[in-house]
Amino acid sequence: MSKKETLIDLLLSKKMLTPAQVEKINEEVKKTGLSIEKALETMGYVRKEDIINVLSESAKTAYIDLKDYIVDPEIIRLVPEAVARKYSILPLFKVGDTLTIATTNPQDIISIDEIRMKTRIPAIEAVLASEDGIAKAIEQYYAVKGDINDILQGMDSIADSFEVSAEERVEDTKSLEKAAEEAPVDESLEEVFQWIEE
Repeated sequence: MSKKETLIDLLLSKKMLTPAQVEKINEEVKKTGLSIEKALETMGYVRKEDIINVLSESAKTAYIDLKDYIVDPEIIRLVPEAVARKYSILPLFKVGDTLTIATTNPQDIISIDEIRMKTRIPAIEAVLASEDGIAKAIEQYYAVKGDINDILQGMDSIADSFEVSAEERVEDTKSLEKAAEEAPVDESLEEVFQWIEE
């Protein structure tokens, strides 16, 4: 059974949806391409908090509100941005060899196994987070990483523009020596130099 069917089934079993509402939701999903969760919220049938509570109870896992959570940038670096976006996950923290991630579907064993293989972290634990929360956090944390990379690349190109070859340095030194020889020297300075030489 897929995650979408499971959510609908859970909401039906808890009498939070009627079969007629399910038909309308399915039509809305086909027409707009929205996820089941978004369609439920948009149509006003079920509140986001109720969806999260039902999913958390079903998955027997904790729910985390990502807007109140700060992730260490070192942890973000453990999961490539493409992986985070593909599976809609956010790395949260690592204890020993276990990485804890936020996901919209903690029971998706196939995705979790693939994340484990791509990150080469032996154990992955999943907690539940909202789809919106994960999307916003990915934008927040991975955009910062992108900004830092852009800054570093900019600094490299600036440094490259300041690099001077050995030939250019020799030429600059020679032109400075020539300018010094040709420059008029004040007579008082000449006297000082003569006095020093004596």
